[in-house]
Amino acid sequence: MRSREGKIRCYFQTGTAILRGFMNELDTTTSILTDSDLLDPYEKLVHVEILGQQVMVPEKNRLLRCFQYLSLNSISYGDFCWNGECTNCQIWYHEKGQTGTNDKPTLSCRVEVVEGMVITKLSQFIHLDGINK
Repeated sequence: MRSREGKIRCYFQTGTAILRGFMNELDTTTSILTDSDLLDPYEKLVHVEILGQQVMVPEKNRLLRCFQYLSLNSISYGDFCWNGECTNCQIWYHEKGQTGTNDKPTLSCRVEVVEGMVITKLSQFIHLDGINK
């Protein structure tokens, strides 16, 4: 268990990460280090737009892992192969400053999250609590 200025505490039990804290007060430049088996090491959260909703996810991680960070149970127990063979994690996105006409399809298990990424469409298999569920 690690704590950063008393704002965030991460608990890791049998592969389950529960993030508790004051996300509204989190400074995105604040260093966050975790020992999670689910996420690649990261130091900050980045802004991403998913279906019109602004969220913050860990940098330096594949997008499907970021979805898991946002919605642990629905992604962990979802029908995903995690290696790009099933295409169940397909999304459509464009980068900050582009428009929807620039949308590209990709597999979220294969692409790393980018600051300002705009995700405009999710596969029918991706269910994110508070976003499309």
